[in-house]
Amino acid sequence: MSPRDLFGVIVRAAGIFFWVYCAFDIGHVFLKLLGDDPGSHYTLIQDAFAAAFFFVLGTAAVFGAELIVRSAYKSG
Repeated sequence: MSPRDLFGVIVRAAGIFFWVYCAFDIGHVFLKLLGDDPGSHYTLIQDAFAAAFFFVLGTAAVFGAELIVRSAYKSG
């Protein structure tokens, strides 16, 4: 496995990591909507924004890994 391939795996793994954070924030949003206290220090809107942000970031990393790797290894 070349360093370029390994970097692609790392980028995709980071994307999955961001999706996991998204899932936690979605859980907080649902718990707050149900009236339960999930122990989050943030408001409902802040948790929803964080979930959306992590979803977009994770999706960009997973599906755009080739573009990211190509950009990182572009010579010149």
